[in-house]
Amino acid sequence: MFKPHWTDRSRKYTINTDPIRNKVAEFFSQNSTIKWEDKKLPSCPPWRRKDVKVDTSLSKVGSKHENPIALRNVTKDHIYHYENDLQIYTDASKTTDFTSAAFFIPEFDVKVAVLLPKDISIFSAELIAIMMALDWVLEFCNQYNIVNDIALFSDSLSSLTAIKTDNSASGSNIINETHLSSLDRQRRTNVGQPLCPLH
Repeated sequence: MFKPHWTDRSRKYTINTDPIRNKVAEFFSQNSTIKWEDKKLPSCPPWRRKDVKVDTSLSKVGSKHENPIALRNVTKDHIYHYENDLQIYTDASKTTDFTSAAFFIPEFDVKVAVLLPKDISIFSAELIAIMMALDWVLEFCNQYNIVNDIALFSDSLSSLTAIKTDNSASGSNIINETHLSSLDRQRRTNVGQPLCPLH
């Protein structure tokens, strides 16, 4: 369907009548060498995955248009329920020039941020921030003597929903890796959503 046809050379087209194969020809010629990553099957079957408790209840409490002081108090009260857990805050940012992912662990004053390819979606960046935080815990749990459960907070409802339902059209490989990171941990992982912005 997208291959050139001999009739294209004998006809004149306008911008409205140009066949789709002509419109996408330039894109395919420029991107023919790019290796697109297809959806991968998880290396661990879903029934062996460690259960990740995802709490999105704050998304139903109110909206960002309500009184910010009231929302902040509701959020603080919700976070207080996880006061005995190791609290980790994740976030991602996207502008026209760059995309980044980061996490912060107040208990150890650990701040990690990375620049990502600018064409990556904000949804994928939010998932990468969560995965980075879990990978950090795996790597440094002995060094920091981490024995508590983990409470990981994100302001991305779409990412949390994708992890909860294990279903996403665009970030499935990252979701699989996130589940694997939580599977490698022996402790319970809670993932929640603060209603107010974390930055």
